[in-house]
Amino acid sequence: RELVSVELEKRANGQRRLDIYLVFRNGVVGIENKPWAGDQKDQLSDYADFLKASAAGRNWLLVYVCNDDPAEHSIKPDALQVLTASGNYCRFDFYQLTDWLESCGRFSRAPKVRLVVDELASYVRKEVNGEMEMTEVEELKGLILDKNEYIESAFQVAASIGQLKEQLLGEL
Repeated sequence: RELVSVELEKRANGQRRLDIYLVFRNGVVGIENKPWAGDQKDQLSDYADFLKASAAGRNWLLVYVCNDDPAEHSIKPDALQVLTASGNYCRFDFYQLTDWLESCGRFSRAPKVRLVVDELASYVRKEVNGEMEMTEVEELKGLILDKNEYIESAFQVAASIGQLKEQLLGEL
């Protein structure tokens, strides 16, 4: 399982670029990272074909990092099921990634490394997962509780959020 090489933006099947491509003695791993963008037509199918060919009979794995399941236009559900069952595909989301990063940060001995890992986890939580930091939550809560009319407005917003989501999804 010795790592031989790492490539970023590896050209795969023509114009496609696989975000991270790892070559090991006994196989290859491709990582597709989707924090914001959607899947392209046949994207994951093409990556799976590329990795299988690259592995040349060795082990291979396609890792999909996204908060959503892959789109059906990217890979057919039955093909995805086969890849999952064979151990050639796995997905994990950015919530799992931040949990893992925070766990790594706790075990980091060097304070500078811990700081970088913690900041990366914080960035992903805020910018990718849309989570607010506790200081922001407390500040927002303080603003809402400041005046009775703000509390009333907050309840009105909360009551209408479902309709707003439906409207935005309809427009999308």
